[in-house]
Amino acid sequence: MRISVDASGQPIRIVDVDRIVVAAKGDYSFVIPAPVEEVRAGPGSGSEPGLRSSAVVWQGFSPGRRVLAAAITLATSPSARALPLRIEVGRAGLRLVNTTSATATAVDAPVRALEIAQALDAARAALAAGTPTPAAVVAALGPINNVRVTVQAPLRVRGTVRFAGQPPRTFVRVVGQRAVVIAGRGTVKALALSVAVPDPVSVLSPAGAARWLDLVRSGRLADGREATRLAVSRLLSAALALQFREFLPNPDVNGASKTSYRYELAATRSARAVTKAENGHGWLVTVAVALGLVVTATAALVLWAHS
Repeated sequence: MRISVDASGQPIRIVDVDRIVVAAKGDYSFVIPAPVEEVRAGPGSGSEPGLRSSAVVWQGFSPGRRVLAAAITLATSPSARALPLRIEVGRAGLRLVNTTSATATAVDAPVRALEIAQALDAARAALAAGTPTPAAVVAALGPINNVRVTVQAPLRVRGTVRFAGQPPRTFVRVVGQRAVVIAGRGTVKALALSVAVPDPVSVLSPAGAARWLDLVRSGRLADGREATRLAVSRLLSAALALQFREFLPNPDVNGASKTSYRYELAATRSARAVTKAENGHGWLVTVAVALGLVVTATAALVLWAHS
């Protein structure tokens, strides 16, 4: 994903460089919904993409393996709202804001650490294998409450920025709940950022252990509400990471998908943001809504109380 921004950090052009591998023999025909303005074949593409209202169309025949590549120019206004990072240029410098945040209703209750560990290990294994797994059912040891939880997918940002009259600065930062400020003054003369969304499997990986069960056996994960809150936070964060690694829908629901984001200062100031009205085809799904669908695939928790 290539995002061109102006000197204030505002996106003015968004191009998705899409690459799909058809790994089977036979005819193929599928549609990728998106707020498309223009599409053209990319280098090495085995066929030409088609453009339909709010969609990219692929049709053809695969001899056993065919690569489909396209540069898809997206409507700026709706697409910018779905990006994981916002750039703000002010008097203090460059401000990087994580915009993957989502709020959802979750359960809160004391639970045995062993059951939490088993649920997290199962979810992690399912994600690594690319297979869905049923929501884990764990027994509550006390009252069950519904709480609002806000989570984010941490972003690793590697970049270079140059302010007027200053030498270029290279930096690597992890942008989470708090915004990251890269100090500087004056007009931004050069900017290039590579933004990586974490692998959902890594989000569900315990720190300092191979498995969550190892943390239980070592006494580092104890029974109680904190174990439940930890599990809910990790599962929701993994769901967000899964969503932002697939900016445009994958035509193969069982196929792997990965999106990387590159922000660059536009070459000219004459470029302007496109503000076409949204067409109501439902491409841009609110993160909070999509979250509930994705969490099922990452083994959300279902609590039940003994009667």
